[in-house]
Amino acid sequence: AASDEKGSGPSMVAPGKFKILLVGPSRSGKSGVANFLGGLTDSLDLENHTPTAACRIVEVERDIPGRGHVSAELWDVSGNPQYEGCWPAIRKDVSATVLCFNAADDAQLHMLENWHAAFVLESKLPKSKCLVLANYGSEATAKPALPHKLRGIPVVPCNLETPAAIRDGLDDLLSRI
Repeated sequence: AASDEKGSGPSMVAPGKFKILLVGPSRSGKSGVANFLGGLTDSLDLENHTPTAACRIVEVERDIPGRGHVSAELWDVSGNPQYEGCWPAIRKDVSATVLCFNAADDAQLHMLENWHAAFVLESKLPKSKCLVLANYGSEATAKPALPHKLRGIPVVPCNLETPAAIRDGLDDLLSRI
């Protein structure tokens, strides 16, 4: 696990668990993804918005082919910049990062570079430990053209009809960390 703080106290992650950050602008579907992957809802809700205060953690258990049973903490990070002061603590001991954005909003695609810099580059994570979720809500999906700095990171286009794509994307990410 990468860390931006060297030897600064105990790990915030339980032993044997991966810490995966879900980051991106407000209204990008992070909480809906976390709720779905954590089994808190039976269906994928990418359109209803309840702002997250700072960060919340959702536990996930998955069986990964070739790896076996895997436990992870999904850290659903608020998209509100007022919580930026919390980011160094949130980044500590991160295993992987999922960058989420609302693909119907061009401004959010451009904001991804800032989220990438703040969470991926600051944590010194390789692209292999990252994933981009392009949330299309109820619209048809397509792989978006990512900003240059994000090219090489796997992209999962998703909408309300493709919840399995999100699970598969998480499983693929867990197999790489």
